[in-house]
Amino acid sequence: MSKYIEEYKFQHGIKNNVALFFMRKETTIFNDIKQWDKCFMIFNINYVTFQKDDTSIDLSLDDVNDVSFEQYDGNLWLVLNTTKGLFYGCMRYDTYKRQDSKNIIQYFLPKCQDPTLYNALINSKNSFFYYFSMKYHYLKLKEKFNKVKTKLVKLFKR
Repeated sequence: MSKYIEEYKFQHGIKNNVALFFMRKETTIFNDIKQWDKCFMIFNINYVTFQKDDTSIDLSLDDVNDVSFEQYDGNLWLVLNTTKGLFYGCMRYDTYKRQDSKNIIQYFLPKCQDPTLYNALINSKNSFFYYFSMKYHYLKLKEKFNKVKTKLVKLFKR
C-alpha cells in the first residue's frame, strides 16, 4: 500500500503528508462511490484535502462534527461525520503505522469522542500489547453497557 502513496506523491509533486483510505459505499462526501474506491488525504496544516480521482474536498476541523476509530481485521476504520457528508473508510495496517498517516489522523483527534483506542493502536509496539489494549477497551465498553442495561431493567420493573 505504501507504493500507492509514494507513486501518488511523486505524480502530483506533493511534499505534504498523504494517507490512503479505501472508502465504503456508505461514504457521502463524494458522489457515486463504489465499494473500496481509493481516497487520498493530503494534510495541509489547517485542513485536509480528500482526493478521489479528479474530485477534491477540503475539510477543516470546523467542518467535522464527530470522529470515530475502530480497529478490525488489521485495518484502521475511520468514520467522519462532517458538514459536507459522511466519510467511511479503512486504512491498511502497513499504512497507518507511517508517520504521514499518523499526522493526518492526529489532526482529527480533537473531534474524537474516545481517542484512547486510536492511541493504543498506534503506540503499540507489538500485537500482544495491542491485543490486551483492545481487550481492555472491549471490557470497559461491555461494563458500561451492563450498567446501562441494569438501570433500564430497574426502570422498567417499576
